[in-house]
Amino acid sequence: MKAKLINQKSKALIGELKLMFLPRENEWIEFNNKIYSVYRIVHTEDGIRIRVVDAR
Repeated sequence: MKAKLINQKSKALIGELKLMFLPRENEWIEFNNKIYSVYRIVHTEDGIRIRVVDAR
């Protein structure tokens, strides 16, 4: 499934990634050599949006 990564603070689109399963809140996601912490997962008509916070 495809999911969009959205920055929680700025609401900016970070990118899209393919996932085999959805992460839980407070888990880590690595995208483009950067680690993000999952803040919230939102299911919309357009697809899945994962709101993240910069971790490192």
